[in-house]
Amino acid sequence: MIGAENPGMTVHKRITRRQFDGEIIDVHTHVGIALCTYLMGSYPYGQSAESLLYKMNANDVHAAAAFPTWESVYFDAARFLKDRVRVAARPRIAAAPYVLENRLLCEEVYDKTPGAAGRILPFAAADPARGVERQLSELERLADEYPIYGIKISGVMIQSSHRHLLGKGATFVHLARERNWPILLHSTAYEGDRFCHNAINLEVARHYRRVRFCLAHCLGFDKACLDEADAMENVWVDSAAMKIQVEPDEILAPPGQRFPSDYRDYKRVFGDLVRAYPATMLWGSDSPAYTCVQRRKYADGSQVDFTLQGSYEQEKAALDSLDARRRLAVANRNTCRFLFG
Repeated sequence: MIGAENPGMTVHKRITRRQFDGEIIDVHTHVGIALCTYLMGSYPYGQSAESLLYKMNANDVHAAAAFPTWESVYFDAARFLKDRVRVAARPRIAAAPYVLENRLLCEEVYDKTPGAAGRILPFAAADPARGVERQLSELERLADEYPIYGIKISGVMIQSSHRHLLGKGATFVHLARERNWPILLHSTAYEGDRFCHNAINLEVARHYRRVRFCLAHCLGFDKACLDEADAMENVWVDSAAMKIQVEPDEILAPPGQRFPSDYRDYKRVFGDLVRAYPATMLWGSDSPAYTCVQRRKYADGSQVDFTLQGSYEQEKAALDSLDARRRLAVANRNTCRFLFG
């Protein structure tokens, strides 16, 4: 921790589980900017900590886990705009993926935005394949300066398979185990996504039974995957962007494999999921990505165009549609177990 060697600088204390008793926690949000997303004309492309706090305050949400927004400036924006491939920028803007973004997130939360510390809980983003050693050394240095609450990986945004967590990226999981950090993984039932597919994420979670994982976005509502996640003591599933997750039929689990519910009503789907998996489901807004306007390219060469619109209020409405006992479970008790063990 900084302080003794740096007189006058603030020492930030890690929040404990007890300080969140009875409070509503949003387990999935983003802070920062995504340059490539912005230059491509996709939306949204960023959010400030101040903006997130305003949304939380307006919706009676006490705390939120937050991750850097999507891709890193480590990647060559011009090459991505031209060929839709992720390669390192030349000259280098950053020494390794997410080195700048993770530090800027912590500085924004702890040093620049009044009231954010203790309410916005930074997760460090990681690329499990590129520059792993440099990422790890920078992340350990950052964690000695600021409280970090977990690791977030979204392989589809950086064209990097989560399966690398079983190989060259295993050191991220070992670090998470050492520091009692959970890991949140983007997850999908879309077969074209060879970066973040449910099957890959469940394989990783099975391999590391002593590390806590949250698999995002309701696993594309694949019932067999939801059942498997529910049976594992180290796995949770979040509802991030619930309102729009029920809409893009082409990336959901096929109807015969889909969790049974009425997909015309996202609040009904969320309620059915919570009743079916009461100890596994977590509430997350995905702020600001409850709206998604972009073209996404997958490893098999396929592309999916998204034009989906939602709001923080709609995400909170899904939570508020639950009775008080279930609401506290998915936005507090389950979430605290995931965050703190």
